[in-house]
Amino acid sequence: MADSFFSKVKDIFLARKKTLTPKASSLTLRTAEKLKRIDPTELEIIYARDPIVFNGINTIAQTFASTKYSIVAANKRDQRIVDEFLKRTRFKNIMYKVILHTCIYGNAWLELIYANDAQGRKHLYLLDWIDPKVMDFYKDYQGRILYDKDQQPKAYVQYIDFNIPPESLKGKKIVMQAGKRGIYIPRERIAHFAIHTVGDNPHGIGLIEPIYNIVKISMNIEEGLGQSIYRRGFPIIVARVGDERHEPTQEQIDNVADNLKDVSFKNEFVFPYYYDVQILESKYSFKMEMYLKYFNDMKIAALGLPRAFVTGSGAETNKAVLEKQNLLFERRIKQLQDEISQTFINKVFARMAELENFSNVPKFVWEDINIESMNAKAERLKTYVDSNLLVPDKTIRNIIRRAERLPEEGQEEPEA
Repeated sequence: MADSFFSKVKDIFLARKKTLTPKASSLTLRTAEKLKRIDPTELEIIYARDPIVFNGINTIAQTFASTKYSIVAANKRDQRIVDEFLKRTRFKNIMYKVILHTCIYGNAWLELIYANDAQGRKHLYLLDWIDPKVMDFYKDYQGRILYDKDQQPKAYVQYIDFNIPPESLKGKKIVMQAGKRGIYIPRERIAHFAIHTVGDNPHGIGLIEPIYNIVKISMNIEEGLGQSIYRRGFPIIVARVGDERHEPTQEQIDNVADNLKDVSFKNEFVFPYYYDVQILESKYSFKMEMYLKYFNDMKIAALGLPRAFVTGSGAETNKAVLEKQNLLFERRIKQLQDEISQTFINKVFARMAELENFSNVPKFVWEDINIESMNAKAERLKTYVDSNLLVPDKTIRNIIRRAERLPEEGQEEPEA
């Protein structure tokens, strides 16, 4: 009797759970992007024109790209294929482009180029970067990104100029989107990288877009300050000709204007006492300098870099504060490394593994970012050894040797 009762309760519960469980499609509805984004061309202009943004982003990209890493496969056969691919694609250059573009635009795009061997088998052959200014997701007529069943973007579009002759586009699928003409590109041919995505929007947010308004204002301030400084060196000269008792003639006015037109520090003039010559200059340029410093501080803060890294100057920088800022900077680089390398694994090496029948997808192994973190680690290890908490056996010694690019024990080169 009890079993029958609990069985009925279970059936009622499961039936109610089924009615309350939403359909999969109701959880994956996506709308058109409502946030008005900055045009990528504008972001590129700021990168090229603002020295703080230019130096800050380059510092991040160079630190990222200069950190040593390995792409490790499961066995020698897989590793050989991976190494050949890295060499053929000039992978370090590709990696630098990816991190640079994601910092500037928030997005980076790579084209995956395939080739067939003599037996007709498909291989991932090359990688090539695409200008982020011309790339977009494939969308419907309402501007909503179209997704596949696995909730990944269905395809991509590369916008092209209308003046490109049709014969050069033979064999390509042409679509109209957002009032532009573009080439339809299947998802297996594109690897999209994005940083700082928000919500379900796959578009990334780079380092320039959050400070776009600040940079534009600071550019205007810099232009005004430059004009003020120019006027201090080459001031506007105002001359009053005549007074209440000396009505000037037009000839006298023209004569003074001609004399002052090309004035320099070498010129000397002698005028009657009723000629009044003065210099007109701004009395508020010091305020512009104060505002400019404020906006520059905002830009440096948004880039997430220590001021000394951006300006190249250690003025007003406390050593302890700089060390903490450097630690935060290292963590930011580490986060970028994790995000970028995971996208490479999912969008590039996973496809390679499928085509080449790898036993596992290759993985990234990153080394420490800089010498400070290596020194700190070395100090900790030394403390552990001195306290007998760590025994430097052969395995540990070989790990240290590999990190220092030295041959492992038993593999040392013989002396000449």
